[in-house]
Amino acid sequence: MYYFISKKVAEIHDEFNINTFPVPIADIEQILIDLDYDIMILPDITKACVIGDTIMMPYAETPEYRRLLAHEVGHIFLHDFNSFRQNPFNTRKCECQAEAFAAYFLIEESLFLEDLKCLYDEELAEKYGVPIEFILFRKTLIDHLAA
Repeated sequence: MYYFISKKVAEIHDEFNINTFPVPIADIEQILIDLDYDIMILPDITKACVIGDTIMMPYAETPEYRRLLAHEVGHIFLHDFNSFRQNPFNTRKCECQAEAFAAYFLIEESLFLEDLKCLYDEELAEKYGVPIEFILFRKTLIDHLAA
């Protein structure tokens, strides 16, 4: 499953010329614009979601906003259904897939493996512009591609 997701991310990086890390938020937003999606930032919600062609986003600091955007891009590229009609098992599976997509999208594999040799988690979070918890999650995905 994760191998397919990592390959899909590589295709999207090529298609949209994503080669700078941290991935600029404007580049992620441009992908969504190119796909005819609108982004609404709503201060009263706590989770992002896609409804039709609109992505509803909570207000978040830059690292978390970058992660949330990439996560929603993952749903758009990986899933073709209305998540409100899914059972809890499928919803959980789709959320895990979208989070893995975001991790591969925002933190490129070969660069990350090199950076792991010399940078602490806090430095990795700063370099890739993501929350430190996301770095810890990204580390868990390394073995998934090797298997």
